[in-house]
Amino acid sequence: MHPIIGVSAVEFLVFNQYQEVSVTKEQLKKYSREKSSIKLLTDELEQMCGETVHDYGYDYTKGFKHIIHLEGFNQKLYNQRLARLSEIKKRVEKTERWIESLEDDRLRFVIRSRYSEDRSWKWIAKKLSSVSEDYVRIMIHDKYFERNKNNSENSVYSENSDYNNNGEVD
Repeated sequence: MHPIIGVSAVEFLVFNQYQEVSVTKEQLKKYSREKSSIKLLTDELEQMCGETVHDYGYDYTKGFKHIIHLEGFNQKLYNQRLARLSEIKKRVEKTERWIESLEDDRLRFVIRSRYSEDRSWKWIAKKLSSVSEDYVRIMIHDKYFERNKNNSENSVYSENSDYNNNGEVD
């Protein structure tokens, strides 16, 4: 048991896992795009499952030209798309865990609304009641990222270097 907060060491490590790391604005923008990519890839994979390729070929095994009907499925492309979907889901889940680990309720609401739900600054300001769009964007959102600029090397994405410094996939 942790002497101060009264939880086991494992629970404490899981709880604190994301407190010392940071995500940049660029990575959050990438996260937002990847959330929409999940839907597109899922739809594409579902469409591929019901799709078979039909073609005709010639068989000369009996000594003369014989037309045969060929059917197939592009398994290689399907596996590539499936692997990409899996990678994206892992990054999205990791970012969502980081968002939920934020202790400041207003900051967590702002980041979740802006990047997970793709809400406007105006909508977020209205939900926070009687604050301006600029206050939300500058004093809550931007101020957090300015304070945590030094932690960007401890990014959620640094363990699995899928992202470069601009938040884009390498």
